[in-house]
Amino acid sequence: MDLCDGIILSGGDNYTKQDFLLVDYLYKIDKPTLGICLGMQVMGINFSNYVEIKVKNHYSLDKYVHYITINDNSILNKILNKKRIPVNSRHNCALINTRLDIIARSDDKIIEAIEDKNKTFFLGLAWHPESLNDEYSEKIFDYFINIVNKKTHF
Repeated sequence: MDLCDGIILSGGDNYTKQDFLLVDYLYKIDKPTLGICLGMQVMGINFSNYVEIKVKNHYSLDKYVHYITINDNSILNKILNKKRIPVNSRHNCALINTRLDIIARSDDKIIEAIEDKNKTFFLGLAWHPESLNDEYSEKIFDYFINIVNKKTHF
């Protein structure tokens, strides 16, 4: 991990103890980290006394499934300059809560994005921006790449 300038925690179906050890390490050394779907779940659970819950209506192969509302004072809002965006959804579980900042929710109040403002870049997204190929996803990845290249700081 020390050789990497930034880490993307990808989606998947299961997490292990090693996933939490990795998140602890990335957090401790302030490595720019972008968690996607399961990656976000691991980030959130790692900083929580809560477990995840099963949810319905959040798994679909459609390009866009629902909208999320983004907190004004968040890195995601700064990146996208938007309060509300459409996202895809391919998860059956959701965080109940976390000690990280909850920065976006779906209309049914499911946590859709988390961050830690005290870190260089520690952002988790419940959706899959890598498969949307839209302007919002492009902005997220561009910002992450710029952070990793140490070109962008808010």
